[in-house]
Formats: sequence, structure tokens, C-alpha cells
Amino acid sequence: IPYVIYTDRAGWAGSKREDFPQFKRACDELGITLITTSSPQAKGRIENAWKTIQGRLVPEMRLHKIKSMLDANRYLQQTFLPLYWAKKNTVVAKKADSRYRPLPDYINLDQIICIQQSRYVTSDHCISYLGKRFKITERRFRSLKGKEVTVNQDEAGKITVFHGHLQLKIEEVKIPKKRWEKKPA
Repeated sequence: IPYVIYTDRAGWAGSKREDFPQFKRACDELGITLITTSSPQAKGRIENAWKTIQGRLVPEMRLHKIKSMLDANRYLQQTFLPLYWAKKNTVVAKKADSRYRPLPDYINLDQIICIQQSRYVTSDHCISYLGKRFKITERRFRSLKGKEVTVNQDEAGKITVFHGHLQLKIEEVKIPKKRWEKKPA
């Protein structure tokens, strides 16, 4: 786990974007300090890196007549990164020790690196999420009516529901379609 993530405010890390609160929440849960910047100096470093890659790497690959993904990856790993990028764009750290922490055994990344949203349980022990209804079938509680639960959705779209740290059993409720009948005139 990194100690700090340094990013500009553009794109996915921008403070006005929809995904940023989820990213910030995950960083907070993992104890990662998030530094966002809008300084021209920081943006300049990022832009210079992209200009280097776009302005230097592509012409180099053309010069070496590289046309396949396999050859491009081989050239990138064996030639471009060690001979050009490492010499011109890499800064040696003052300290050689790692600035990453090992992932503790008690942390389940599937419960952190996901979309999390809160929902309130209705009187029929259901919640709504993404236009679907889910019934909480958990029997450990007498009633969860009015209680707040957390809905997690992973990359694959799997939905899990938690009350505190306890995962609840759920099942999707199929809502019957209404048939509109005309009344006789």
C-alpha cells in the first residue's frame, strides 16, 4: 500500500468528478494520503512525460520497423525504458527503503476497491439499487427497518450488502410488470 498518491485534479481524480469520492474513500480506508494539485509545475511534469512518450516512442518504433504488439512491448521493456527513459526521466530516491506498506491480513480489498453507496431498509426489508430491488433474507436481526446498510458493487457487477461489518444475505426481487387493461366503455 503506498503512503501517498500525488495526482493533478484532471480526469478521474478531479474533485468535481463522480468517481473521485469513491477513489478518495478507498484511499482513506487504506490509510493512503491523497495529494491533489493544480500547480502548473506538477501539470508540466505530467505533460512533459506524455509529450516524451508520444513524441519520442512512436517515431522510435517506426524507425525500428515495429508493427506488432509483441515487438512493441519487447522494445519498450528492453530498449526504450532502460536506455532512454531511465537515463533522462528517472530521479534516484534519497532513501532506498520502500515507501510501500505490506497489505495487512485483515484487509479485504474486494470490500474497499468497489463502488459503495448507502441505502435505507424499507418496512418490507428491501433496498433499491440500480433500478433493482433486493430483499434482505438475513435472520440474525429482528428487524432492519429504517437502518442504513452499505451496498458494495465490484468490477464484475456483483452486489453485496453490509450492516456494519456483517455481510447480509440478499436475493433479488423480481417485480412483476403491470398489465394495463382498458376499462369497458
